[in-house]
Amino acid sequence: MKKRGSIELSVSFLVVAILSLAMMGLGIVLVKNMTDQNTKIQTVVDDQMKLQIMKLLDNGDKVSIPFLQLKVGRGDTPIFGVGVLNTLSTQGFTVTAEFACSAYDKNKVAIPTPEKYFEIVGATVAGPCGTKKFPTTFSIKQNGKQVYSIPIKMLKTAKPGTYIFKVTVKDSTNAVYGDPEYRLYVIVN
Repeated sequence: MKKRGSIELSVSFLVVAILSLAMMGLGIVLVKNMTDQNTKIQTVVDDQMKLQIMKLLDNGDKVSIPFLQLKVGRGDTPIFGVGVLNTLSTQGFTVTAEFACSAYDKNKVAIPTPEKYFEIVGATVAGPCGTKKFPTTFSIKQNGKQVYSIPIKMLKTAKPGTYIFKVTVKDSTNAVYGDPEYRLYVIVN
């Protein structure tokens, strides 16, 4: 009789142990999924900003960038939105974002080797100052509008200060479309 009782106790213990491990595993997976969703980098403008850019383009501007300056913390990824209104025939446009080789701290002192403190997300083409630039080409129908995202990841090691980037928009003939150059300012706290 004692052997039977001890076997039942052993089986009960094993069942409880297996269920506990399964619940712990599910808990770990749930926590991991929640943290992964929070750490993914957003690389597109949200619907509200897209709507705001579209409204600005309704005023007749060929190129619209509603925010030229964004304040962020180290490790953050500010996203600039660029809207293009095609007043020409249907054709392709190229938006190029690149580092302007300029960064300075709050005292207006140049930050040494600023190119090691950021990454233009998706950039693959060699750019100025040992950085990469991000040209993207898309087609817009006549009188059509397109919104383009420029995500710039500031690394956690970024020095506080202002980092300057430039954006150019060109049509399919490689002629400048809109202003010759737009300056974007990322201010790292």
